[in-house]
Amino acid sequence: MLRPPTPTGDPAERLTAGRAQAVKRFPVGTLARLEVTASVIRPAAAKAGTVVVAELAYTVLLPDPKKAVPMVLQRQLMNGADAFPLSRKTVQRPQGSHLSTLRVTLPADLPAGPYILVTTVSGAGLIRSIESVLTVR
Repeated sequence: MLRPPTPTGDPAERLTAGRAQAVKRFPVGTLARLEVTASVIRPAAAKAGTVVVAELAYTVLLPDPKKAVPMVLQRQLMNGADAFPLSRKTVQRPQGSHLSTLRVTLPADLPAGPYILVTTVSGAGLIRSIESVLTVR
């Protein structure tokens, strides 16, 4: 049985732009806005048994500038029909742009080949997903 990759801790989050800055890039009207702008794995090609870092950039905005937003961030690694859940976190986030970072140790016996990291972000009644590729050597 193949062991799934192991997160080495909770995803780290940091605010990269407050609401006022984020609204300049992503105007918000009477509806909530959720934008997922990047998903990167570093390194994009790694050996089994090593640590990779998955970064996610997203922005969440509401019409009411004072409200925080309950968010759910999920990450899973896919290889064909096989899915390896990596993390699921429910958090309250201030409005603005965020960078979420997750360190993952790949199992030493993970077969070589291409994998897809699927990251799903939901909040304010919206759901967005983004994919990035990891090649295991």
